[in-house]
Amino acid sequence: MQSKLLSTPRRCFAVWCEDHTERKQCASGGFVTLLSRYVLFRGGVVYGVRYNETWQAVYERVDNESMLQYLKGSKYTHSKINDTYRRIQEDLKHLPLVLFVGLPCQVASLYQFLGEKPDNLLTCDLFCHGTPPSSYLTEEIEYLKKRHKIKEIDDIRFRGNDGHNYYLTLWNQGQLLYRKKAQAQYYFSAFLDGISLRDACQTCAYARLERSGDFSTGDFIGLGHSKPFTGPLYNTSVVLTTSVHADEIMAQMSLEFPYLQCQERSIEEAYQGNPALKIRRQAHKHSRSFHQAVKKYGWVKASRYYQTPSIIKYYLKQLYIKCHHIAHLMKKTLMPQR
Repeated sequence: MQSKLLSTPRRCFAVWCEDHTERKQCASGGFVTLLSRYVLFRGGVVYGVRYNETWQAVYERVDNESMLQYLKGSKYTHSKINDTYRRIQEDLKHLPLVLFVGLPCQVASLYQFLGEKPDNLLTCDLFCHGTPPSSYLTEEIEYLKKRHKIKEIDDIRFRGNDGHNYYLTLWNQGQLLYRKKAQAQYYFSAFLDGISLRDACQTCAYARLERSGDFSTGDFIGLGHSKPFTGPLYNTSVVLTTSVHADEIMAQMSLEFPYLQCQERSIEEAYQGNPALKIRRQAHKHSRSFHQAVKKYGWVKASRYYQTPSIIKYYLKQLYIKCHHIAHLMKKTLMPQR
């Protein structure tokens, strides 16, 4: 990895969209959707990730607003680049603006492919926990459909401002067909624990404060802990800028979108709260054996074997909290009044 591909953030913002309909399916504050709209309004195109017909995450070229809905939300799986870099290279020859939204490693790879940082290219890297192989999600979805007798789905969500944040949910034509809390769902639990992450993600060189994109965004974890914050603490985005051009665009977006709220915060606050901005932790001690088990027994059997203890522990913790709460209420009720 070349140091010239990484830049120290210049400024930090807490960002959220006050239009709930716009933000409903966004993972956090809705910044990337509005940045994408900013680019489209100027005759540009956007490259972001959507699901294909087999529920693999693939890059899509978007040149109209109606397609932006497919790019919303976190896709907690490895995304396929295919010929995306070559298509971007062609678009840069004749379009005023091209936006690429991807993981930090993918943004850096794009710059390496191009051999330069063109003036009409904007990049936004996403705070990343790591990604499991794409086949894991595909196999999990097929299993869930059979297990719960679901015929068709048209959307998978992990995050959102729709009351199902940190739930794996399956949908068809706006109808919720499956819903399971992250810590109690085998695919989601394995992802959060880090056991299912690809080998390259276990010790990621891009998990650091220096960023590859013009913009860098994710959840603003720890917002308001060190300094009072008057906006919503729930699902607000952190946006880091690494260039003068990015700073100028932030100012223009604030004027263009009246429902976009933006408050400048310290870079230190974002750094202290978010693990994605720090050197990647050590690889999960069972990750290697887990991946070997998947190859031998398949995703479903391996994930159920490895994650069942973690899920049981989660349910026991919830039971303890519930019992403790009931005991507190009983004590309060039965205590003699003075």
